[in-house]
Amino acid sequence: MPRWTAYGKTFAEHECIGAQRIIRLPAPITARRLRLRILEAPACPAISEIALFRQVQPVAVAPARSSDPTILSTKGWHIVAATAPGAEALLDDDAATRWTTPAPTPGTPVSVTIDMGQVVALAGVSISPSRTIAKDVSPPRDYRCETSVDGTHWEAAGSGELANIAYALATQRLTFDHPRPARFLRLSFDAPALPTGSIALAGIGAFTVKR
Repeated sequence: MPRWTAYGKTFAEHECIGAQRIIRLPAPITARRLRLRILEAPACPAISEIALFRQVQPVAVAPARSSDPTILSTKGWHIVAATAPGAEALLDDDAATRWTTPAPTPGTPVSVTIDMGQVVALAGVSISPSRTIAKDVSPPRDYRCETSVDGTHWEAAGSGELANIAYALATQRLTFDHPRPARFLRLSFDAPALPTGSIALAGIGAFTVKR
């Protein structure tokens, strides 16, 4: 957890320093000296460069569109069930929005069930962490994915660790052992990647077989 101070006053405090981490202030400040304090780290901190800048708030730009024809559009998808409200943010194709839910407890995972609207040959799913850093919030540590054709009979499709998701904050593309017909997706998360009280995700997607 980094803390920034100037003239003895803390003006920013955040969790997670990833590649090219940018911390925007609500307004410019005037200072002669600046101090960065690392309060907590899972390993020895390694920082190669610190830079300061002054810039107006950037104009919002349209999200990038992938040219990969195997990526399925989330248009027409809807949430069937979720352990916390607001899960529709997972399907809006907007990295600035997120679904936040209390962290799971032993034996009671966080989960979300999605209806894709039609049966497709599903090759895998993608999980995008929120890039908006908030106190006591982190992405999930691992995942379990199940698929169903009718929403009643479910099959295990994949599971595993979401490697380095809390620090890289990058989309995880998770390929199944083999393609499978599916209309419904159910994703479950057993623990947060960091010891936080909540889990947050920005998006869930899926991809089909190569055409």
